[in-house]
Amino acid sequence: MTTASGRAARASQGTSAVTSPVANRGHRPFRLTLLRQLGIDPDDEQMVETIDRVSSNCHWEHEGQRFFDGEVEPCINGLTVAIGAYFGVDVDGIVERLLGEQLEDGGWNCEAENGSVRSSFDTTLCVLEGLWEHERGTDGSAESAEARRRGEAYLLDRHLFSAAEHGRDRHTELSRVFVPDVVALRRAARARLLPFHRAGTGFAARRSDRASAIQMAA
Repeated sequence: MTTASGRAARASQGTSAVTSPVANRGHRPFRLTLLRQLGIDPDDEQMVETIDRVSSNCHWEHEGQRFFDGEVEPCINGLTVAIGAYFGVDVDGIVERLLGEQLEDGGWNCEAENGSVRSSFDTTLCVLEGLWEHERGTDGSAESAEARRRGEAYLLDRHLFSAAEHGRDRHTELSRVFVPDVVALRRAARARLLPFHRAGTGFAARRSDRASAIQMAA
C-alpha cells in the first residue's frame, strides 16, 4: 500500500505526454468522481496504479491537454480538481485558472466564455466541490478560501436553488424531489465548510417536497 509520502512524491512527478485515450466529457471523470464520493482508499494499490495511468495516458478532447492539467470548462475543471486533490495529484494550475474565472456574482458558469455574466448553480457546485477537496488536501490558499466563501454565498443567498431576483426555483434539476439530497446538499455537507444555518429555506423546501411525494405515492 502506498503511503502518504508516496502520494506526495507521485504528485510532484511530471506526467508523460504520450499518445493516449481521450478523456471526453462523459464517463471517465465521473467514474473517478463516483469512486471518490464513495470514499475509496486513495492509497489502495489498484487506485494508485489507475491514477498513474490516467496521469500518463489520458488527454482531454478539447486540445489534447493532459487529464490533470484540466481543460476549458469550469464544471469539468472543478471535478478534475476534486479528483486530483483526493488522489494526491498536483492540480494547483487548474485551481489558479478557476480563481480567475469566478464571476462577479460569486459563482461560475461554463457559458462565461460565450458572454454569460450570471453564474450557473451546477457549475458553481462542481467548482466548489473541487475547491473544498483541494483545501482539505493542501490547506489551499487565502485566495482560494476567499473564492470558495464567495461561491458558498452565491448558493446560500439563493437558498441553494432559487433565483435571486424573484426567489422562485430557477434550476429544475436541483428542485426535483430526490436529486438535491443526493447531489447539491450532500456535496455541500461533505466538506463541512458550508454554514448550514443560512441554508434553512433550501432544506425546508426539500423536506416539504419529499413529504408531498410520499403522500402522493401512498
